[in-house]
Amino acid sequence: MGNRGGILEVLLVSAEGIKNPNILGKSSYYVILKCGNQAFTSRITSVIKCFVAGGNKKALWNEKFAFIFSISDWKKLTHLKFKIMDKEVFSGGTFIGETTVHLGGILTEGNDKGFIELKPAPYNVVLDDDTYKGEIKVGLKYTPNVELPKKREFLRQKQLPQPIYKRIFKFWQLPLSRAVMEDYVQLDDHSTFDSTGYSTLSGNDSFAYCRTSSETSAFSNPTDDNSCSDELSSHWPTVKSLIRSQVALTRLGMKRQTGEDNSGNQDAANPELETMKERFSKLLLGEDMSGSGKGVCTAVAISNSITNLYATVFGQNLRLEPLPLEKKSMWRREMDCLLSVCDYIFEFIPSSQNHKDSPTFEVMTSRPRLDIYMNLPALQKLDTMLLDILESFRDTEFWYSEQGSLTSNTTKSGSFRKIIYRNEEKWWLPVPCVRPCGISEKSRKQLQHKRDCANQIHKAAMAINSTILADMELPDSYMTSLPKSGRTILGDSIYRSITTPDKFSPDYLLDSLNITSEHEALEIADRVEASMHTWRRKACTSYSKSSWNKVKDFMADIDKSDKNYVLASRAESLLLSLKQRYPELSQTSLDTTKIQCNRDVGQAVLESYSRVLEGLAYNVVAWIEDVFYVDNSTKHQNNGNP
Repeated sequence: MGNRGGILEVLLVSAEGIKNPNILGKSSYYVILKCGNQAFTSRITSVIKCFVAGGNKKALWNEKFAFIFSISDWKKLTHLKFKIMDKEVFSGGTFIGETTVHLGGILTEGNDKGFIELKPAPYNVVLDDDTYKGEIKVGLKYTPNVELPKKREFLRQKQLPQPIYKRIFKFWQLPLSRAVMEDYVQLDDHSTFDSTGYSTLSGNDSFAYCRTSSETSAFSNPTDDNSCSDELSSHWPTVKSLIRSQVALTRLGMKRQTGEDNSGNQDAANPELETMKERFSKLLLGEDMSGSGKGVCTAVAISNSITNLYATVFGQNLRLEPLPLEKKSMWRREMDCLLSVCDYIFEFIPSSQNHKDSPTFEVMTSRPRLDIYMNLPALQKLDTMLLDILESFRDTEFWYSEQGSLTSNTTKSGSFRKIIYRNEEKWWLPVPCVRPCGISEKSRKQLQHKRDCANQIHKAAMAINSTILADMELPDSYMTSLPKSGRTILGDSIYRSITTPDKFSPDYLLDSLNITSEHEALEIADRVEASMHTWRRKACTSYSKSSWNKVKDFMADIDKSDKNYVLASRAESLLLSLKQRYPELSQTSLDTTKIQCNRDVGQAVLESYSRVLEGLAYNVVAWIEDVFYVDNSTKHQNNGNP
């Protein structure tokens, strides 16, 4: 194991009301940060960042720094010092004042909790004559017990060129910063300004957009010894009365916010904007932050983003309880960003327009693509229903224990999902517990109702997912990898059953296979699906293009002597019966290949969204059945039954 230590990340936001030593001109400030034997210097604020706001000077930095020490070194550190300097032309700089932040309580609480983050707060600035004048606003985040990077590797990373995603940030920031500055020039001397960049909480409205409510907070980006912000990032002031018509990114695109917006809404726009920029930069680069062109396509990047977001938000949720507020806010905010791409996927349909004193004109109008128009609102409704079900588990008659194990070899008929998962191999999973008398009849009926609702949600999400996967194009790589013979794929026993001259019965064939595990069922499904497409390919090549179109239009009237078509139809019916008998069957190899090779962004969003909702609904049903199993076992023991 490598060397371990702690990381103290500092966000330098702004300074206000500090002394101006230059009588004839404006000052340019910078800050020297020192902790132990490490010191960083901030960038020098330009004239744009120093302006009059209510008679007080305000300098804006919005920069991040990281102090990295070993565990033994952190025990010796007591304070963090900020020294504010004024840049002079003919000297190294003039001392303005300093601020000392004591780290004793912060380090102690961080070591106890494993993590501590303090929102940006003002600290008094002490002048050289021990008087106070002005404030400096900083935020702190301390993470103990992390593996420190090797010094040689850290130095090598510092010498790498600027990542391409930061260049994309600059590309997006430049036009908006110019627009802000153009409006700034038109202001009079009585205009007022708010703080920049890292907004603090101001009521319940801004909580959903707080950076700390997401695991991807303002401190989560890579840092170096000097600064963790680009120079153009300081061109993003949050302004109360700067522009009457603010531009904010919502899931419906660029929405003009007019009227009398309060400061909470303005502060909330910047975190949302930063999140949108970061997410779409990663999507444009195909998750390849190096910019070397090795990233995946946009459709796969969006699919992976939704899957990873689900794992981040719901991965640790292993019990029936409300989702934490910060996780719930993160899920809704990030999903709004990812789903926003569907707002720009349209199709043209014919429509008529009526005009006064003129005939009716037939024109082409745009609307959301049919699959998105039909499925996306339904998935969003299912999403809301699942979160409401989890939210309802507040005052319950059961609780969870982290220790103990329950075992059961009972399996649900037609499904490989065990009623209870608690066994020796999964000892870390929480176990539901009830009172000795069990849960009341009222609570049991409520649980049954919630289980039925979650089960219906699971079926709906699974149906949407199956429809989207069926509509995806067959990848060429999958078709070229198929053997030429369906018998080679299926094996002799299944091939003899499927080619019988008698009436074919898929249910009878499944009964004769004696499937005992989900792995075996999935393997058979892969083989049957591959043979089906092999026979379809042979049937397609045996007809001309025009006659094959007729075959697709009149599939019921096809000649029974066409052996390939008959075998493909039987394989399709066998695959359908297999999926109906085992509805919780995992995705087949073809489904996985379709997801990996898909290039349609709309289908990628619908498939991944329905897949994660299907998984969440499945878990909710399983957790409720766990509670029922424990309740029944407890009641049987109290009644003296074995």
